[in-house]
Amino acid sequence: MRTQMLCFAFVCLMASGCGDNTMTAATLDLAQAAALPDLTVPTTSAQGVITDDGATIAPLMGAMVCPYPSHTPCVSTDATGMFNLSGLPLSGAAFTIEKAGFYTGLWTFPPSTGAPYAISPQLVATSGDRYLTASGKTQDSSKGFITVFVHDGNGAQLTGATLALSPSAGDGPIYFDATVTPPKVLTSTGHGFIFFMNVPAASYTVTATAAGKTCNSTLGVLSGANAATVPVVAGDRTAIGFVCQ
Repeated sequence: MRTQMLCFAFVCLMASGCGDNTMTAATLDLAQAAALPDLTVPTTSAQGVITDDGATIAPLMGAMVCPYPSHTPCVSTDATGMFNLSGLPLSGAAFTIEKAGFYTGLWTFPPSTGAPYAISPQLVATSGDRYLTASGKTQDSSKGFITVFVHDGNGAQLTGATLALSPSAGDGPIYFDATVTPPKVLTSTGHGFIFFMNVPAASYTVTATAAGKTCNSTLGVLSGANAATVPVVAGDRTAIGFVCQ
């Protein structure tokens, strides 16, 4: 039947005075569509609860969560700080979280097997950032900022890990211990928390090294052993996470 339809369409196109050329075009379109592969891209969602980084760790209502780099469509957190952003590709995803009075955060995920990208981030207020104060440095608003979290296999903050940025840029790595203040001169993680600041906008690879352990990326696109690659955007704070075990 399909062969007959195609032959009929061909004859109508070649002959003058053929009945309904609109139907002929439709017949061809249907035949072509049947031969096309299924290009549906499987997707998943990002889910979590957004809180502030203050002493109360309060949920943030009205924070906008948007896919990166398209920034559309966006969803807003509810009264409990919860969000659910759908339509994200399984091959890896990135999204930003914005709210007035807080630094915009940028999160990048490695590929998913089908489960939602789960995260419960904390946004840092633009005033009273205790880590920035402790560093003794000033962040240039025209540059980016990278925050790195390093944990062990049990979820505890890992001490003794070292971080490197490639290509080298800006200030860092800046390490902290559990007291945060006063500033310490450290050469490895004392609190599982590190940042690089005043980094020009570009793509960078962060490498985590911990003696006797392999560090896998939980935030950022895995790009080799103990390494993750992320975008850095002017004025935003890019997050990277490693689990070393």
